[in-house]
Amino acid sequence: MTVVSNTSPLLNLALIERLHLIDAQFGEVVVPTAVWNELTAGFDGRDRIEAFRDQGGIRVVSPEPTDLRI
Repeated sequence: MTVVSNTSPLLNLALIERLHLIDAQFGEVVVPTAVWNELTAGFDGRDRIEAFRDQGGIRVVSPEPTDLRI
């Protein structure tokens, strides 16, 4: 299953060194570029979150603009 995540769950799991729980629950985690920028904005666990991405745990995407109107 593919899921889209915001910053809080990933940051909190990185801080308590439990990012492996994401692999156990989900097939793929996708985050927008803005979320990735928040995750890597200088917190102590930055190396853990980057390593998790490098191992394929997170895929960073740039959302494309649409003409959708509400």
